[in-house]
Amino acid sequence: MVVPKILLLNQSDSYCVCMVDMIDSTKVIAGIAIPYKIRKYYSIFLNSMYLMIKKYGAIINKNVGDSLIYYFPKTSDSTNKSAFKDVIECGITMMAAFRVINFKMSQMNLPRVDYKISADYG
Repeated sequence: MVVPKILLLNQSDSYCVCMVDMIDSTKVIAGIAIPYKIRKYYSIFLNSMYLMIKKYGAIINKNVGDSLIYYFPKTSDSTNKSAFKDVIECGITMMAAFRVINFKMSQMNLPRVDYKISADYG
């Protein structure tokens, strides 16, 4: 019998971990009631955020229903100012996209979406 070798690393790094979260989406979709429109509501928001996250070099860890949790791998080097600039620019781009995202929502006769963005390092 061959026993596989397992390598365990007891090492971790610090990263900038962020989250973008729809506000009160459960309450909002309760008023939509049409499955196609509910899917569209989420997809417009989540796909828009995904494109911005990807543009700034972040990696999505998890889609949590109406939220995305993502991190910036280059921030493991705390002296890499460019990596932290990407974090800030990504957040600012997400804030600036508010009008565009809600314009898309209105074109589809969907309610406006509100969202919050958070970031932490460690």
